[in-house]
Amino acid sequence: MKHLLPITFILSVLTCCNAFAQEWHFGPTASYVNTSMKLKSDSVDVTYRNMSGFQVGCFVEYEIREYIGIQSGILFTMSGYQAEEGVIYKQQAYAIAKEKTRLFNLMFPVIIEGKIPLGDFSINLEAGPQFYAGLTGHTTIKTRNGEEFNYSDIYNETLDRFNCDIHFGLGFQYVGARLIFGYNLGVYNVLDKDSFNKSKESAKLSGFVVSFAYMF
Repeated sequence: MKHLLPITFILSVLTCCNAFAQEWHFGPTASYVNTSMKLKSDSVDVTYRNMSGFQVGCFVEYEIREYIGIQSGILFTMSGYQAEEGVIYKQQAYAIAKEKTRLFNLMFPVIIEGKIPLGDFSINLEAGPQFYAGLTGHTTIKTRNGEEFNYSDIYNETLDRFNCDIHFGLGFQYVGARLIFGYNLGVYNVLDKDSFNKSKESAKLSGFVVSFAYMF
């Protein structure tokens, strides 16, 4: 009987660890993103052109119940937007100019996920908010006559370091490999409140995303 007690204890621990491992999953993820910004000011809507970017990081997933889970993580993101022709930046007008703004952030998603099983495959549907912490931003403006202006303080004077969007995704999973096609809908006014009248002016970042992840 004395010899059975440690064996029983070890088996119990292994069983608990196995159950824990079935509920929690983690892994790396990488994404291609294509974002743009929509600016509203004095009843005039301006949509900046899309710019390619990326996301890389790691995530964790907790299975609330079979085929339903919640996932989060931390990702480094590079996104942005671009414009052509009449550009106004810091109350300065640059006629017939090209503007490119790149934003570097940390992203913290909170995503609810549902799965429709199809044998070894599953169809995945996901939605939820994603929160951003701005690290740095860089704007380059080039005029037609060849002049170039660079600004590296966009988060200090123009944009809020905090941002939030709502992610919607649909994709497929095979064993641990997952491919998701989605859209990030901007819901937060990213204009800095100290530099703009946020009741009359707003800017929101939105874009498409294609993500690949592997779960362990």
